[in-house]
Amino acid sequence: MVPLDQLNSELHNDPIHMGYAALLAAGNTAATASCLNARTGPGAGVLTMQAIPHDQFIAAVLPELASFYNALASLSAAKQTLYSGALQMMLTSKAVLPSLASTQSFLAAMVGDGLLSAAVVSSITTRPCSRAETLWGENSSVSQLDVVHALIA
Repeated sequence: MVPLDQLNSELHNDPIHMGYAALLAAGNTAATASCLNARTGPGAGVLTMQAIPHDQFIAAVLPELASFYNALASLSAAKQTLYSGALQMMLTSKAVLPSLASTQSFLAAMVGDGLLSAAVVSSITTRPCSRAETLWGENSSVSQLDVVHALIA
């Protein structure tokens, strides 16, 4: 459940001009909740995934493996060992945790060394998110009842 006082403030202040006032004036609390939960449109944001399931990571990285190993051959032996071991660990783990600073740094280094493209890293570490998730975290959503309760809070 979202904090009702924060939802009330969001609805009354409309800091990014979502158009809540018109929806609420029409008594359309369902559309207001939908607006907050939409992953497209004016309230959409980008969320760093907390965890990427193994299968999703494999599917994203697989098309890049040939270029990964070609680029890897041009690096120092120390980097080859580091990256090969880390990739093996990522490919065999149950999940990759992109929300960790160490994972972010490591993936950025792989992009910098030409092993993975920034587009692939972005596709596996982030996803579109709703205004509700931007405000209250991954998988947060607002129900019509939340909107009603926030308005009377």
